[in-house]
Parts: sequence; C-alpha cells; structure tokens
Amino acid sequence: LTCVCIVNQNVNRLSVETRRIVKGHHTRKTAAFVRACAAYCYITIPSITSVFTRLELYLLSGQVALLNQCLGQADACFKAALSLIPELPKTVECDGKPRSSESYLVSYLCHFLSTLLVVPDSPEQGVLYLTRGLLNVLQHYTWEPTSNAKPVVYLHVLDLLSTAAQETYPYHIEKVDSNDSLYGSDPKFIMEINKMCSIIVAEILDHLQYLGKSEQLPKQVF
Repeated sequence: LTCVCIVNQNVNRLSVETRRIVKGHHTRKTAAFVRACAAYCYITIPSITSVFTRLELYLLSGQVALLNQCLGQADACFKAALSLIPELPKTVECDGKPRSSESYLVSYLCHFLSTLLVVPDSPEQGVLYLTRGLLNVLQHYTWEPTSNAKPVVYLHVLDLLSTAAQETYPYHIEKVDSNDSLYGSDPKFIMEINKMCSIIVAEILDHLQYLGKSEQLPKQVF
C-alpha cells in the first residue's frame, strides 16, 4: 500500500470514529470536520497509481461520507468511481499469470449497487442519476464477447431497481433519507424505474442472441 492509500484509510477511520463518539448527532464543528475528511480523501485518491485501489477508495470514501450525512462529498466519490471504470485494466496478474479482471468488476459493482440503493437523489440531478450513470458506463464498456459478466451485472442492476420500487427499503443509513422517503412510490418514479428495466432487459436479450449466433449456447446458463 502507498503512503497516500494508508493515510486515506486512516482519515476515513477517523471520520467513522468521530461519528461513533457523537453517536451520529454531529455538532457544527464535527460536521465540518467530517466534511473536511471526505474532501481530503476525494482530492488525494487521484494521486494513487493503481486503478483498482482508486476504485476501492472512492467507494469506501463515498460510503463513509454518506454515513456522516455528507451527501455532496459522497456523490462526488461515487461519480469519480463510475468515471474510472473504463480505465480498469482488462487483465490482472494472479499467481504470476494474467487473468481477466471482469470477475473483479462484477464483484465491485455488486458492492457498489448495494450502496446505491440508499443514496438519495439530488434535486439538481434527476431520478436515479447515479444508476443512470452506471448504466451509461456499462453500455459503453468493452466486455469480453463470450463472457457472462455483462448480463450478470445487468441482472444485479435489475435487483437494485426492483428493490428501489418498494415502498420501504430493506436497510437505511441513520439520518439519511433514501428515495423511499423522498418519492414514496410516486407513479412518476416507478415509471422511470420501469423504463430503465426495459433498457436492461433489452441489453440482456441482445447478449443472449449474440451467444446463440456465435454458438456459445452453454454460456446462456448464468
């Protein structure tokens, strides 16, 4: 681990410890302190060479910022993580041999999606703007042609959207109003979710058709 990475993790740990001490009820001073911690993490992560490490730290720092009700800083970290995905190396060395990084990406995105559920929409950004941003990244990402990674990720996004349509989410972050509180199953919100689901299903069907035409039928079993 680089010095920047270690310091970044310690700053996040300090931010979480501050929240524990005040029991989630920040004063003006502690709120300013945790915002400063989040800002420090955000501006120092780009100096780290490893894309994998930057992805992990953006997600971690965003989660810690969200935990401390620093919504603007959390959004910035999550957006930075999404913008970094296209830069992810296609292979990673494991036991001295190059292996596809897609299994890592699938695992990372599942973790990311579980966080996105409780991230409230910003009034300036529109409905499910981070999820829309993720879909845009996925649609332009260069996947391995015969890999199942793409449809598997899309299925997990469908899981997220189906949960986002529920009246009450299965988990929340204290003092953070998620979209179930903001929208309350508003018909327009549900309609937007349905539109996104239609796009995802079409992407999955396109991939299945490709596998069929390329005689990769066994791959259709996820």
